[in-house]
Formats: sequence, C-alpha cells, structure tokens
Amino acid sequence: MTPLHCAAVDLGATSGRVMLGTWADNQLSTSEGHRFSNSLRTASGHDYWDVVGLWDEVQEGLKSRRRPPFR
Repeated sequence: MTPLHCAAVDLGATSGRVMLGTWADNQLSTSEGHRFSNSLRTASGHDYWDVVGLWDEVQEGLKSRRRPPFR
C-alpha cells in the first residue's frame, strides 16, 4: 500500500505550527514540520492578525525538508 501523507495547521494565540502525518502499514506517524510565532499587529488603534505573514509561514511548513514529499 502506498503511504498517505497529510499536513495539519495549528494556529494558536501566540504560535503556530504545521504538523506532518504519514499513514503507512496501518500506523500513523506524525512530526512537526515547522513552528512559528503568531502575534497581533496594531494599526489605527485596532488589533489584527498578520494573515499574510501566517500564510507565508504555513507555506514554509508545507515546503519543509523534514518530511516525506507530498503526492
């Protein structure tokens, strides 16, 4: 059976991470592909999530070399 590779993104209040999972031989193995900080940005008296920065970090995690290639 061909291994199945998947990614999951966890965005918390102060940090985020991309977790990588592989299902093979009736077993699930997981590893952390990338961890990054997450903080609010303030502009004009309002707080905002840095969505563009978070997206960049998620993409970096999906390109991580610490995982098998996605198919």
